[in-house]
Amino acid sequence: MSATVEQADKIIEDSALAEEDLLDELEDEEIPHSIREARLSQLKKMSADFKQMKEQEHGKYTEIVEEKAFLDMTTSVDRCVVHFFHPDFRRCGIMHDHLALLSEKHFGTKFAKISVDKAKFFVAKLKIQVLPAVFCFVKGVVVDRLVA
Repeated sequence: MSATVEQADKIIEDSALAEEDLLDELEDEEIPHSIREARLSQLKKMSADFKQMKEQEHGKYTEIVEEKAFLDMTTSVDRCVVHFFHPDFRRCGIMHDHLALLSEKHFGTKFAKISVDKAKFFVAKLKIQVLPAVFCFVKGVVVDRLVA
């Protein structure tokens, strides 16, 4: 489900139009009825999933303001990338720019940043010693890390 923000917006906003187009396309007698129904239900599910992701601010590079919100996000979202930063570090600012661009391209992944001053417990738990530090989570488990 790798979609950009524009593709997700189109699916969400034009779901009725997409259904009409699909029904017109599926009216072809060569396609069995069961396949038509399966495809239509698949598109409806995809549209609902994209709406839910949009509500969770997928496609945006957001800032996490407290440790509890960090824990909630990493455990509730399938895939997320979190940047631990310090406001005074220039390299962290460069990383912000790159992650903001990536968040628009990879709609299925949640991108966020959290200040090391606000997440002292997780800085110690994840053994962060060098900034910028970017952690990739899949279902709440760290699967990769990028440091400096």
